[in-house]
Amino acid sequence: MKKIKKNTLSDILKQSRNKLNMSQGDLAKTLGYTSPQFISNWERGISSPPLKTICKLVNVLSLDPDEVIEVMLIEEEKTLRKALETRARKYK
Repeated sequence: MKKIKKNTLSDILKQSRNKLNMSQGDLAKTLGYTSPQFISNWERGISSPPLKTICKLVNVLSLDPDEVIEVMLIEEEKTLRKALETRARKYK
């Protein structure tokens, strides 16, 4: 069994979907989306799924909710740190 790399939410979504042999289109339909482009954007890190969709993804892809939350918090922390560093440089 292939171990899922859990660095980003994008990694988790793509690897979990592939593990279930689902296409992006299949997942999109299951979640009620008309286009697989939404899934593609999430998996490439271009956008993030809405919170209510994350709950559905946890169920559909059989994800560990604690791991998903942990990864999301780490990603958000990185984003906030980067924003703070950028602002701090402006005021030096």
